[in-house]
Amino acid sequence: MYSVYKIYQADKLVLVTYYDIIPEFTDTTKLKLILNGPTIPIALFEDYYKSPDLFSITTHETSIYNALDANQIIKEELKLIGTDKADTRPKLKATKKPRTKKVVKQNED
Repeated sequence: MYSVYKIYQADKLVLVTYYDIIPEFTDTTKLKLILNGPTIPIALFEDYYKSPDLFSITTHETSIYNALDANQIIKEELKLIGTDKADTRPKLKATKKPRTKKVVKQNED
């Protein structure tokens, strides 16, 4: 089975590819395996080995049974090359309470 991976360099999408590597591998291992492949652009390969800490990988889709389906997914995702990484943090809605003046009761004697 294939999985589609997105590779980011400094939070910019630089590569979308599919591989049949074991999904349980660590992200570092996945990056090394993919970036040592024969179809990786030389410039990207060199950038990775100059500063590997700038690179990250995310799994876009898993359990794809054939390469043709994986290639279709990649064609759609290639349109996003150069865009920023999607924010995966949960978005919290700020609920603001209206500001009101506190009423001070004065004791009348």
